[in-house]
Amino acid sequence: LHAGYEYRSGDDNPAKNFDILWGRYVQFSDLFAGNLETLEGLPAGAASNFHRFNVGAAAEPVEDVIVLLNYNLLLADENNLAGTAGFSDSGDVRGHLFSAQVKMTHNEHATSVITGEAFLPGNYYTDAANDVATFARYELMLVW
Repeated sequence: LHAGYEYRSGDDNPAKNFDILWGRYVQFSDLFAGNLETLEGLPAGAASNFHRFNVGAAAEPVEDVIVLLNYNLLLADENNLAGTAGFSDSGDVRGHLFSAQVKMTHNEHATSVITGEAFLPGNYYTDAANDVATFARYELMLVW
């Protein structure tokens, strides 16, 4: 079991925020970093005005299979995009992000990873921009 908290402060002007440069790899979500963060006009990994509460679990139900489950509550520190298309005038709940990953070791040369994520938008977004977003990926890694 694990729990965590992340806070990214920032200026009201996203162009003045710290440029994370080398930190633009996926930190906690392919879906959020790849698509949702860029709604605010920021490059992937550069979100600020951001709180993330995380709880999750990892288990090995059978030999060579690891299952990871995560829930993230995403909040805005302040609603600084009020009046911008797609963003509400008063909400601060960015949404709920659920993720699951199954890692399987088939043999010494083959490993598979199945990843799935779902984001349920909160009241930080308007009704016109609150569709559920999903992400899925299958990876097969061969090593010699």
